[in-house]
Amino acid sequence: KIASVGDVIVVSVQNIRFRNRLTSKVKKGDVLYAVVVKTKSKLYRKTGLAFSFDANSVVLLSNQKKPLGTRVFGPIPSELREKKIFENHFFSFW
Repeated sequence: KIASVGDVIVVSVQNIRFRNRLTSKVKKGDVLYAVVVKTKSKLYRKTGLAFSFDANSVVLLSNQKKPLGTRVFGPIPSELREKKIFENHFFSFW
């Protein structure tokens, strides 16, 4: 099955950035939930506009479906607000 923007998926942590290894909330091999925020495949809007990103990106979620982080850097599609994934959580989009 193919995931699109706003879908909640199950992921396994493959590697962690070196500088965050000691203080990270996430350890290598953990199985977590994640919501897809960017995809390489084209995303079509109702207006006919189509766009895509350079890389696939997700936001990690806890078992209670709450985001582990507090910020997301870069452009985020407005479709996430329509799906109301983060409606009850304080979340800063940069």
